[in-house]
Amino acid sequence: MGLLAGKTAIVTGASAPQGIGRAIALRLAQDGASVVVGDIDGTLEINDERRTRRELLDELVSEIQAANGRALAVKLDVTCQEDVDACIEKNSLAVRSRRRAGQ
Repeated sequence: MGLLAGKTAIVTGASAPQGIGRAIALRLAQDGASVVVGDIDGTLEINDERRTRRELLDELVSEIQAANGRALAVKLDVTCQEDVDACIEKNSLAVRSRRRAGQ
């Protein structure tokens, strides 16, 4: 069990494949935290290809889950209170669901 088992971390700016947000999310998950990864709407150009930030977040979640970690992707613009509230609510629902399932 990792140092952060039972903890939840929210990481913003996690969609860039070579970005620090992604690296932080992977490390937190490796250390046992459940990770909520978020970023703003939009696209990034990667190797001359346009990719949506959501698509990149979903790939990060899949990578974390493939390593037996827990992760959730959300649209999150930290300058938008509605996005912040929705992020917290989605995370709360996920935590309650896991508790009911006995995980």
